[in-house]
Amino acid sequence: LKFRGLVEFAPDSIIIIDTEGNIILLNTQAQKMFGYNKDELIGRPIETLIPERFREAHVRHRKDYYADPRIRPMASGLDILCRRKDGSEFPTEVSLSPMDSEDGLVVISDIRDITCRKQAEERIRISLKEKEVLLREVYHRVKNNMQVISSMLNLQSEYIKDKRAIEMCKESQSRIRSMALVHEKLYQSKNLASIDYDDYIKDLVNSLFRFYEDKVRKISINTKVENVSLSVDAAIPCGLIINELVSNSIKHAFPENLRLVDSRCEVRITLRPVGQDLLELVVGDNGIGMPAYIDLNKVETLGLRLVSTLVKQLQGDIELKREGGAEFRIRFKDIKRKGIF
Repeated sequence: LKFRGLVEFAPDSIIIIDTEGNIILLNTQAQKMFGYNKDELIGRPIETLIPERFREAHVRHRKDYYADPRIRPMASGLDILCRRKDGSEFPTEVSLSPMDSEDGLVVISDIRDITCRKQAEERIRISLKEKEVLLREVYHRVKNNMQVISSMLNLQSEYIKDKRAIEMCKESQSRIRSMALVHEKLYQSKNLASIDYDDYIKDLVNSLFRFYEDKVRKISINTKVENVSLSVDAAIPCGLIINELVSNSIKHAFPENLRLVDSRCEVRITLRPVGQDLLELVVGDNGIGMPAYIDLNKVETLGLRLVSTLVKQLQGDIELKREGGAEFRIRFKDIKRKGIF
């Protein structure tokens, strides 16, 4: 009697079934939820409350459960579509508790209507999808605008006579392309929070080699990226660093009179994780190396000053090695944003 009182005053719908799957007890909340009175359900199979198309499968699941009865709490993934007396269907979350009684094993089903929660989840899903579409469009337009700027610089350079000024325009175009490429990769990415950096580096290097096609005939590129994805906050400065250092190697590391032991001019790029959230970027070559008087803390050239500034932006550190060419070793953390939107 006391147990029946607890079932009756439970806040959720409670239905108790026997080993044959027949309903032996239900409370008032269950009657309200399903639209039946108690007499209409007592003795009937629990599948009465399941849409007909799912009943056969539910019988199998019920038998499997009785073969190994155990407590299954709410939020254990047991969501079931139920059916009211009027034929309307609604989603529920169900917890199961086996219990020994005088008549043998019974199962107590605690049933909760989760229609409101499912509707809220669907609204959130639709809202996120709309924001994702909008964000992709933003990335696409930023990329297009950067390409317009690059094209304008290209047109402007046709009216410039000074060779150094022309070179500066081209360098600016190269930097803009490296940033535009990040937005293009984000636009194409399944995950708008980060990009696959292996593909990005390959595309960036190919773009640089096309840009400096008259200088790269004898230069080979060796890239190695160990499954690294970067957030946009780190991807853009890291891309600019690679752009500057690879461009520097192409332009200065391999003069015409350079003689190498193996006759191969090579530029190397590696990016790998070296600790928790810590990454190491290495850009090097086997060219003539950096002059001994160059101090990265006191450089005057725009390219290397930009590299130093970007490394600080990444909260990283940079080391220059001069043996067998020039090698820049940069360690930094990928600073993740709290959220996309």
